Amino acid sequence: MALRDWAALTGLLLRLSRPGSAEPDPAVTETRDLELGRAGRYDCYAPRSKSPRAAVVAVHGVTVHGGRDPRLVHFARSLARSRTVCYVPTLEGLSSCRLLAADVAELGTLALLARKQTGLRPGLVGFCHGASYALVLASQPEHASGIAFVTSFGAYHSLETLLDEYVAAAAQPLAVGRALDDRIYLNLMLARSYGDRLALAPEVRRGVDELLARYCHEATDEEKRAFYEQHLCIFGLERLAHDTEQPSLLRALSPAGRLGQIEAAVSIIHDAHDPMVPPGHAQRIFNELSGAAEARRHRLLITPLLSHVTLADALRLGDVAGLLRALEPVVRQGR
Repeated sequence: MALRDWAALTGLLLRLSRPGSAEPDPAVTETRDLELGRAGRYDCYAPRSKSPRAAVVAVHGVTVHGGRDPRLVHFARSLARSRTVCYVPTLEGLSSCRLLAADVAELGTLALLARKQTGLRPGLVGFCHGASYALVLASQPEHASGIAFVTSFGAYHSLETLLDEYVAAAAQPLAVGRALDDRIYLNLMLARSYGDRLALAPEVRRGVDELLARYCHEATDEEKRAFYEQHLCIFGLERLAHDTEQPSLLRALSPAGRLGQIEAAVSIIHDAHDPMVPPGHAQRIFNELSGAAEARRHRLLITPLLSHVTLADALRLGDVAGLLRALEPVVRQGR
C-alpha cells in the first residue's frame, strides 16, 4: 500500500472515530435529492477543491432514514474528505423495511451513473442488508466487470438462513443489553413491514414509525422495551416473516450461491457480537469466495472495531491494521 493511501486511510479512521456534525462540511460538496430510477433518490458527496481519486456507492441497511441516516451521512462526508466521491441512495424497500428486488436494480443504475459521471469504476460499500445487496449486484454478469471492489459491513449470506435464526432466537428468553435492543429493533422493522397484515391500530403504526425514527439516537431503553411489551411481543413477528416471504425472493436477495461470479476484490467486515446478523454469515461468505478464482484478493475481518458505521474501539491496534487493509480500496485511485 502506498504511503499516501496509508495517510488517507488513517485520516478516514480518525474522522469516523469522531462524532458526526449536523452541519455540512465546508470541504465537501453535497448535492441532495437526485432522482434514481422509478422510486428512489440519491445524494452525492464530493471533495470540494480536489479531484476525486475513487468513487463509491454506499448502501444503507434497513432504516427509515435511508441514505440520510446520520451515521451514513458522516461516513459519506468522511469519504469525500479522503477524495472519494460518495453516492448514497435511499432505496425504497430498505427504507420502508420491505424486501424488494427492485432495490438491487436501482443500485445497479446508480453504479452505472457513478462510472459515467466520474470516469472511475465505483466500489460498493454496504451496511447490513445493504451489504448483501451490494454483493448480489457485484455477482451479476452485467455489472461484475464494472465494480472496482466491495466492502461489506455486517452482510448476511442467506436470507432464508437468517430468518431461521430469527425464529430460533425468538424462542429463547428475552435477552438483555444490546441483544435485546436489536431484537426490539427487528420487531419494529417487521411491524412496519407487516402492519397491514397485522391490522395494527393507526396509533400503534404511528408509534412504530416514531420510535424507529428516534431509535438509535434519542429513544431510551425503557421506552423501547415498554413499547415492545405493550404492542408487539404477542405477534411472533419473526415467525410471520419466516412464513410469509417467498423463497424465490429470499434467494434473489441473497449472495449465497453466486459469490463465485464476483470479479471485484471483497472485504468482509463483521461485528463479532452482532445479533442482528450473526458473524457466522461473514465466515460463510468468505468461505464461498475462497473457492473462487483469485481468492487471495478477498479479506475477512470479524471485529467489534467498526459497528453500524460507527468506529467503536480505536485502541484495538491489531484490528486497526486489519481494518486499514480491508478499507484500502475505498481511498485508492480508481481503475
